[in-house]
Amino acid sequence: MLQPESLYLTGNTSTLYSLGYVDLKKEGPLVLELPPGMLGFVDDAWFRFVENLGAIGPDKGKGGKYLLLPPDHQGDVPEGYFVVKSDTYSNLVFLRGSVAKGLEPAVENIKSNLKVYPLAQAENPLKLSLSTSPARATIRLHQMISAFSKASTPWFRKSRSTQSARSHGAFWPQLAL
Repeated sequence: MLQPESLYLTGNTSTLYSLGYVDLKKEGPLVLELPPGMLGFVDDAWFRFVENLGAIGPDKGKGGKYLLLPPDHQGDVPEGYFVVKSDTYSNLVFLRGSVAKGLEPAVENIKSNLKVYPLAQAENPLKLSLSTSPARATIRLHQMISAFSKASTPWFRKSRSTQSARSHGAFWPQLAL
């Protein structure tokens, strides 16, 4: 739950959020086991839409296993997953948990049933470590607002230096360097 001092774009204090960034370059294909009652999406490194999750996604709110594939993935894709292929290695997974049955059941649903692990560990996945910070102010305003000012934005200079870690197909033609 957000606190009044938290700074999120369109965030509210009556919704349970769960979010994280995944690095498909480092981890390779990742499995996201989504519990029932979730609503969310995957965005790429440029905050472009990749896939809906949960109630408006392919699992229709019933939960399911998603397989997030890096842009250069060439291997076989096992059955039993909702396959999500991104144009970038870095991706944002943003989820909202249903609090229709109360906050405590919603928190327990996420803590007990949300799983993220490399596909290579599918037979014996590590336990996901979740953290909460209800009293700490956090800033999540998208740096993309100023990202197109090449001369003055540190974020853009950093993105130039890390472009080798991204798929070349991930860049818009206007950003070709």
